[in-house]
Amino acid sequence: MWIVLSQALINYQDSIIKAFKDEPDSTGFIYHKWFKENAVLFEQVDRKQSELLSLKHDCQIKQCYLNVWRAVIEDHSLQYYEGFVISNSCPVPLEHAWAVKNGKVIDPTLIIRIKEVSDRIGSEYYGIHLPTDYVTKRALKTKRSGAYILDYFGEKHGITVG
Repeated sequence: MWIVLSQALINYQDSIIKAFKDEPDSTGFIYHKWFKENAVLFEQVDRKQSELLSLKHDCQIKQCYLNVWRAVIEDHSLQYYEGFVISNSCPVPLEHAWAVKNGKVIDPTLIIRIKEVSDRIGSEYYGIHLPTDYVTKRALKTKRSGAYILDYFGEKHGITVG
């Protein structure tokens, strides 16, 4: 599902690419250009499924990579995504992981309510699909949950990242 990107996320990605403009062969430039060319923007969130998934997996705040990985290894109809989220409560792009099913975001982490913020769910999710088997292999190898997007990029481009 490819749709026109929001101006905030385009500007954010463009500012990062611009910061690397004097180093067009650098890993940073190549990565951010790849990300912008391949990322998908989602603006529809299935709140009901997000809530159900969050409760089912006892999801925790600040554990988005683990929360989503647990969900996608159990339900193969979900796709694992990493990238950025913007919400009404925090209009700054934050690195994040979420699931996608039928073109809609399922976010078992930001659906969790906290006292300070009444609605943390994202209004825009901008990221790259990482295959579940890739994420699982990385998790088992590193003995931790994501973020794996840089590793995924590096393997696809034959570049050592980090």
